[in-house]
Amino acid sequence: RPYNFQPTLLDFELYQMRQRSLFSRPHARKAAMSGGILWRLAWESGAFAASDLYGPSWEAMNNGQSYDVAAQLFDDSLSEKEADAICGVYEVIASSQSQRPSRKSWWPTPNAWKDCGLDVGYWSNTAEAWFQGRLAIMRAGTAKLQTSQEWKNMLRFSKSHR
Repeated sequence: RPYNFQPTLLDFELYQMRQRSLFSRPHARKAAMSGGILWRLAWESGAFAASDLYGPSWEAMNNGQSYDVAAQLFDDSLSEKEADAICGVYEVIASSQSQRPSRKSWWPTPNAWKDCGLDVGYWSNTAEAWFQGRLAIMRAGTAKLQTSQEWKNMLRFSKSHR
């Protein structure tokens, strides 16, 4: 995307279509099992029912994560690129050639979410209120994409706020 890219409501709708496409893959159940922001985005998509969580999927032995090859313990996994796609990450070209492109997203990535003020080990009422507020801004077409550092700064809450 160009350095001054600001998403529109159409961009948000296209992101949601790409996200739903990814969630249609068998191994994407891992997002619904991950907790945090990936879990919430998976459930918001409406792509999963409780029965979808049984697994691993048939893809796990070929594309998943091995926990014990001898015992043949496998589970589904998501690549970092897939997690980025779920969170709506874009590469945005820098304003000058001396700068590196930045990565901006609709939602915080799992790394930005981890250890933020809303990451308390379960999905809290405060996290849900924040999520619904962010979603409303997106649906209104007025959301701005954020870098990882901007997400970390935005989601910094005091421990008493948790």
